[in-house]
Amino acid sequence: MVACMIFFKILWNEFKKEFFNTWSYRWQWIYEFISLFAFFFFLNMFAGQAETGIAYCIWFYSVLIIGDVSGKVSSEMRAGTFEQLYLSSVSIPILFLSKAITSICRALIIVTLFLMLFGVFGYVTLSFLNYKIIYILISITPGLFGISLFIGGMTILFKDTNWLINIINNSFLFLSGIFLPLNSLSEEVQKIALILPVTQAIKALNQSTFFTTDLMLMTITNICYFTIGLCCFYLFEKRAKMKGVLGYY
Repeated sequence: MVACMIFFKILWNEFKKEFFNTWSYRWQWIYEFISLFAFFFFLNMFAGQAETGIAYCIWFYSVLIIGDVSGKVSSEMRAGTFEQLYLSSVSIPILFLSKAITSICRALIIVTLFLMLFGVFGYVTLSFLNYKIIYILISITPGLFGISLFIGGMTILFKDTNWLINIINNSFLFLSGIFLPLNSLSEEVQKIALILPVTQAIKALNQSTFFTTDLMLMTITNICYFTIGLCCFYLFEKRAKMKGVLGYY
């Protein structure tokens, strides 16, 4: 009982911290919303595909999650407080779990606002069938966090990983079938694209039946991503401790 109360107190503090940080950069978020919408409008003029708005929002959700761990690690390192996390009386897994939950909630709120913006301009029709996006986002979240943990671990050891985040985000955009049909890609590229969480999510979104073997395969794949990412984070973290660069930026 006491442990639960401590966890919820930590979680509440993380929520407040996340809210104030997001509010402090509200104008930056507004600018990003406008630029992403303009980018979508430009690409969709050439693609001419229907209902790409929800698929684009799924990609945007992946962008928010993939760069999350790396962004938090970089912020803590620049502030000189990253090493203090390991000196806390609360275990590191609990701290990271609370941060992950707040990040997911923030990403869901932002994507919901983005969907509403797309709905105003007629790019999204939120019919009953489209509500399966909730199940899709839940299914791919572990895989996205696995990738985020991998990049976060690299950030601890190598510090600058923004270039890798940009490569992954752009690859997900153009290999997920949002604007370019997958069958227009070569067979080798299609095989790579079909194991990406965003591609699997958009493929499931376009199917008439969702709760099939595709959902099971997508869930298993994303759990594997998370497991690999968690192990890599631990290895990078251990290597950084051995080299003495855990808090160095």
